[in-house]
Amino acid sequence: MGKREVRMVIVPKWITAALLILISAAMIALVAALSGRAYATATLSLRELFANALLFVPWGFLAFMLFDRKKRSRSYVVTLIVGIVFAAGLALWQSLLPARVMTIADSFANIGGTFTGAALAHLRKGVRVRFDC
Repeated sequence: MGKREVRMVIVPKWITAALLILISAAMIALVAALSGRAYATATLSLRELFANALLFVPWGFLAFMLFDRKKRSRSYVVTLIVGIVFAAGLALWQSLLPARVMTIADSFANIGGTFTGAALAHLRKGVRVRFDC
């Protein structure tokens, strides 16, 4: 048996940026579609908080991939700051809609999802997956 060749898929930064913009637009469209149809309740269930966090995991992952550079070791901090600004902007925008869909707990869950996505993107740096056929 010879040495197997390892192949990498390199995704250009512009594709990552386009995916991040697409996901952001989809999230904004979802909030706009839910406005007037969904209402924030006084008590949030664990399932709702998990769903809010899960919504922001891909966003955090892609944002980290976009901001990550070899010379910048703290890309997750930049990602988290941008994620907080995006979540806060989303919350502010929702306060102007006819029916509020989001609570402060939702915002914290969104920030947690952003951090989780950024952490997963950071962890993927140390993972090498190899499949033998």
